[in-house]
This record gives sequence, C-alpha cells and structure tokens, in this order.
Amino acid sequence: MKQLFVTRVLRYASDGVMVLYPDGTIAFLNPSGFRLLGLQEKYAVWDWPT
Repeated sequence: MKQLFVTRVLRYASDGVMVLYPDGTIAFLNPSGFRLLGLQEKYAVWDWPT
C-alpha cells in the first residue's frame, strides 16, 4: 500500500513546489524526488519515493 502525504502549497515554480508541512517545516519539493499525484489551489498530494 502506498503511503501518501498532503502538504500546503506556498509557492509554485517551474522546477518544483514550496510546501508547508503540518509541523511548520517549509520544504522545496522537486517532482523528480517525489511523485506529485495531484494539485489543488493550496494543497498538493504526494507519494513517497520508491
């Protein structure tokens, strides 16, 4: 079973997405490291790298 996680989107860029985790951590995720499954206006759904 895949493990999914949802992040709050702070900023979109051509090479990735800046996100906010529930614990307050800010990260820049590049879809080459994580697979981006879906984007809404303020949230992104990812699965863990394989």
